[in-house]
Amino acid sequence: MDITYEQTFNGYPINTDREKGMGCYTKGLAILQDKLESMIENHSKVLVTRVDLRYPQDGSVEPSSKDFTLFNKNLTRDLERNNILPETGRLRGKKRNDLNKPPKHQVDPSVTIVCEKHGEDKNPHAHVIIMVNGNAKRDPRDVQKRASRAWEAALGVENSSGLVHYCKKSHFLDRTSPDFQQAVHDSFYHNSYPFKIRGKEHRCKGSWLVRGTRGNKRDKEESNPF
Repeated sequence: MDITYEQTFNGYPINTDREKGMGCYTKGLAILQDKLESMIENHSKVLVTRVDLRYPQDGSVEPSSKDFTLFNKNLTRDLERNNILPETGRLRGKKRNDLNKPPKHQVDPSVTIVCEKHGEDKNPHAHVIIMVNGNAKRDPRDVQKRASRAWEAALGVENSSGLVHYCKKSHFLDRTSPDFQQAVHDSFYHNSYPFKIRGKEHRCKGSWLVRGTRGNKRDKEESNPF
């Protein structure tokens, strides 16, 4: 699999450092480019956020590639339905009848899951890049909470606290903003990090690097992320 140590990829800045041996897989960067450009083409506003998924350290859950597949299914379905989260409904004074009203805009989620494993005796974990129609959602916390619910359902646990890390930096890309192009570049740089070569050494031969929604020519599902 091709690796780049350059500072840009097809005109986008990426998080690499040749002196420190920090390169990125070009396959992953190409998938990121395809998905980002597709979302920008389809929507005047795009929200991009990221979460990290981990397993309980007490061994109560046996890692399986099916967990990430089920997480992706749960999260995509939740975002597409876009029902108001119970806690936000109470906070904003929403009536019960409002919870299932059709949204004004389709969320159109794009989910990219990048798996890593830092040692043979370590549990795998995953970086998840989530893009949605910014006309439908502006608050990354809504998306992140849905990711927590999806991971809880995938693992069969009641509380994902400590298992889902919310990245502090999200990106809202507005085509009408004078800073739009800079925001796009900042988003690409930040989200190139999951495609770094470090942490991928212990994946099994033939295992998949990237999985998610909105399939394209480069985003091919394989059998085992470990």
